[in-house]
Amino acid sequence: RRHTRCSRDWSSDVCSSDLHDGANAKFQISFKYRIFEGEDPNSKSVLDNLYFAYTQFSLWDLAGDSRPFKDTNYRPSLYYYLSDTGVKNSVISRLSIATGFEHESNGRDGDDSRAVNTLFVKPTMYFGDQTDWHWRVAPKVYAYVGKSDNEDIAHYRGYMDLELAYGRPDSWEFAATLRKGTRKGYGSVDSRVTYPLARLIPGTAEIGRAHV
Repeated sequence: RRHTRCSRDWSSDVCSSDLHDGANAKFQISFKYRIFEGEDPNSKSVLDNLYFAYTQFSLWDLAGDSRPFKDTNYRPSLYYYLSDTGVKNSVISRLSIATGFEHESNGRDGDDSRAVNTLFVKPTMYFGDQTDWHWRVAPKVYAYVGKSDNEDIAHYRGYMDLELAYGRPDSWEFAATLRKGTRKGYGSVDSRVTYPLARLIPGTAEIGRAHV
C-alpha cells in the first residue's frame, strides 16, 4: 500500500490523506439555490441572479477494512449567475457567466485545518444543439483572498480550472476538469461520467451538477 500524506500542500480534490493504490471512489452531493427571482425573467440585475451553492464530497476507501470515508471537502459559494448573456454566433450557441466568492474547507481545526477562499469568474461556452449532443467549455479563473494555512496552494492548483464536457441533457455526459499548478509537473485531471438518475429510477430528481 502506498500512502500519500498531504499537509500544507492540501488542495481540494487534488490531494488527500492516506489514499492507496486500491479502489477509491468520490461521493459527492451538490445543489444551488436562487436567492431571489424577480418578475422579469430577462432581468440581468445582481439581486435577481444571485445564487447560493453548496458542494460536499468525500473520498471513499473501498479497499479498506471497514470501507471508511477519508477526507471530506465542504464548498459553499455565493455568486452572480447569468444563464444566457445573449452572446451567440455561428460557433457558440450560448454563453453563460458566473462570478462570486467561494470557500473551501476540510472542516477540521488545529494543525489539520485546510481552508482557502477565492474570488472567481467562470464563463461557460456551449457549442452545438443544447437539446442534443453538444460540447461545453468552461474556464474558471480565480484569485486567492484567504489562504493563511495554504500559502503554497498555487503551486499545486494554479489560478484556473478548465472544464471540458460532451453530452446530452437526457443521456450520458463525459467531462474532465484540468488544473495546472505554477510549479513544473504539478497539476491534476478529474474525469467524470454521469447519467441522469431520473432515467434509471422514474420519479427521482438529479442532484450533483450544481457546483460552479
